[in-house]
Amino acid sequence: MIPLLIDLKNESVLIAGGGGVAKRRLELLLAEEASITLVSPEIDSDIKEWISQERLTWLPRKIEEKDLSGYRLIVAATNDSEVNRWISETAGKHTLVNVVSKASEGNVQVPKILKKGRLTISISTGGASPKVSKELGNKIMQLLDDDLAEKLDLLWDERNNRK
Repeated sequence: MIPLLIDLKNESVLIAGGGGVAKRRLELLLAEEASITLVSPEIDSDIKEWISQERLTWLPRKIEEKDLSGYRLIVAATNDSEVNRWISETAGKHTLVNVVSKASEGNVQVPKILKKGRLTISISTGGASPKVSKELGNKIMQLLDDDLAEKLDLLWDERNNRK
């Protein structure tokens, strides 16, 4: 796999699952302003709050095959690894699928993401240990200068003025 950055602003994203793992993916995707549909018979209380704020659409039922088309990204984050595998196998071959329970079953992995202004750093262990990615991310963030965001904004302006 190669790391890529993808703009999901206003893009259709489906999340299957309503627990803590789905919640973490939701936080990430809501921050990117994706258009999210969540399918799960039950959901975490924080997710209920986001639904009441109309930040996503909730279909309160189990995932069905008809749900798997028309999305730029599908996140399989149920508490059932067989269902997650089924989602990956059933989704269209050109659909990006992240299987949270077993990264190798999807065609997309979501790395640990570090952001400081315009700087984005991703860290992946290839699904071996999210804990190691998190620990390494914390160490890297301590190394980044507090003025970095401002410096990058100035460089961005300078570069765009040359074009």
